[in-house]
Formats: sequence, structure tokens, C-alpha cells
Amino acid sequence: MKQATEILVHSSTPGIYYTIAIMQHGEKVVLKCSCPAGEKGLLCKHVIAAVAKDDSILADKQSAWKEWQSILARSELSAFAHDFLRETAAIEKKIKALQKKAKDIKQDFAEVALGQ
Repeated sequence: MKQATEILVHSSTPGIYYTIAIMQHGEKVVLKCSCPAGEKGLLCKHVIAAVAKDDSILADKQSAWKEWQSILARSELSAFAHDFLRETAAIEKKIKALQKKAKDIKQDFAEVALGQ
């Protein structure tokens, strides 16, 4: 196992930072975040943002970001990440459309029920 390459990222709470490590195990890559969700073994928003190449999460712009992204790009995780992000965006778009539809239906119901 190679040594982990780490990046320091912002928390959504000002002044709090977490470390995301990328470790290569043969052909597989493992990502670990030091945030509470990551410590529980869950996929957290910090890892998702890093995989999405969102460098705005970086707390240290001089970090190992390029090396981190290079390791990710060479892994099989890169294709999965691309699919995950594409599908997640599509689902979020559908959710917004359904929320708008539900709001419209609620308004139509209110107009009929309340005689508005």
C-alpha cells in the first residue's frame, strides 16, 4: 500500500477543517475523510466535492490537490465518480421538477377547495 496523499478541506462550519486522504491499494483507490460522516465510513459531501474536482473546498491552495486528482484520474474510481455525479445531477433536476409540480398541484387544490 502506498502512503496516503492528503488534502485539507473546509467544513461548512467556519474555522473547522477536515483531511481527505486518497490511498492506492493495487489498482483500487480508497478515499477517507476525517469529518464525522467520513469517520463513520459514510460517503460525505467533502469527498463528493473533491471527486467532482471542486477546488473551492480546499483550505490550503498549495496542497497536494494535483497529485490527489492525478491518483483519482488513474483509478477505476474515476469512471464510477463520473457516472455517480452525472446520475446525481439528473436526479436532483428531477426532484426540483417534482417539487415545482407538487407546489402547483397544491396551489390548484387550494384554489378549488377554498374557492379562490
